[in-house]
Amino acid sequence: MLREHSEALEWTLATLKGLSPTLCSHKITVESDTKPKRDHQQRLNPPMMDVVQKEILKWLDVGVIYSIADSRWVSPTHVVPKQRGAPVVQNKEGEPIPTRVQSGWRVH
Repeated sequence: MLREHSEALEWTLATLKGLSPTLCSHKITVESDTKPKRDHQQRLNPPMMDVVQKEILKWLDVGVIYSIADSRWVSPTHVVPKQRGAPVVQNKEGEPIPTRVQSGWRVH
């Protein structure tokens, strides 16, 4: 069924532009006595800062996120390497060793 209707699942940032934010927005309900949490952003090295800046600008451009100047809830951005499979390579002794290949960065 998924293969038959795969075009319904192929959303990209380009196809999100113009969609109603209510289609993909969600609300997290918290108890009334819950205190807001504001975490500080950890330092990122310059290549990761560039990745984060480009992703945030893309998200702002298509309307996935929007700026809030005075939010009491703040969460830091996390950047992790994207992993692409685990090809097997041989070491000096000829033993097969699975290795991870980094194919980019993922921003959370």
